Amino acid sequence: MITFNNQHASSVSKLDRPWSGASHRHKPIEPDEDEEVGEAVIYTPHGINSGDLELVPGASPPIRTLAFLHGLHNVRIGTVSGRTALQLNLGAMNGLKAQRVLKAKYWMGTHDEVKKGGGLVAWFLQRKVLTLKHALDREQQTRQAGGVSGEMERILDSFEDTRWIELGNGESRLLA
Repeated sequence: MITFNNQHASSVSKLDRPWSGASHRHKPIEPDEDEEVGEAVIYTPHGINSGDLELVPGASPPIRTLAFLHGLHNVRIGTVSGRTALQLNLGAMNGLKAQRVLKAKYWMGTHDEVKKGGGLVAWFLQRKVLTLKHALDREQQTRQAGGVSGEMERILDSFEDTRWIELGNGESRLLA
């Protein structure tokens, strides 16, 4: 997580003292405690459990998440006795939970490119590719199977202000 003060509250200058001929000085207005807000870029190349992010929205001074970089592919190495032996990338379903905690303005996929593997690991590597839409649909199906009705609108509303961005290798995007 990279956190920074965006300086929006202190971007205006005021006179330090009255004009005295040609000589004058400006100094930044220091933000009040209520105006002090940090912004964050959170990069989770292999994912992060949503519970581990709970401290971000509760931080003091507040931290708003500008960008959340989290992949959609669920990648694991094999199973032992029906359980995942090693989870490598947590994937889209975990990303949905994490985004609900962070309420990031932008969500960018990371580590989702197709990789050609070889050797012993390639035999055990399991990749489940999900798009954001597929993950939302799967979440809705799970809720409906549990007898919960009318949840889709609330689910979709929780992503209303989120902008999904796909960037190719070498591409860039200005975030505002």
